[in-house]
Amino acid sequence: MNEIATVSQQPSWNAITRKWMRKNQVTQLDMATRLGVSEGAFAHWLNGRRKAKIEVIQEIARAEDRPTLKSILFLSMH
Repeated sequence: MNEIATVSQQPSWNAITRKWMRKNQVTQLDMATRLGVSEGAFAHWLNGRRKAKIEVIQEIARAEDRPTLKSILFLSMH
């Protein structure tokens, strides 16, 4: 069996961010404040009601002290 994960098999940024938020006891309001957006806007991105632009996802990664989107995906695999 092929052991290389495809993009669709990897956790979404939303799932990774939720896991990070739980682990670090960070609320949606905390993240929204860090990003300079409303709690509602962040909740829509996190819940998939609205698609976040790649720049927003990268900003979320920085808010999580992860420098890039690539690092989010890499860390989720380990």
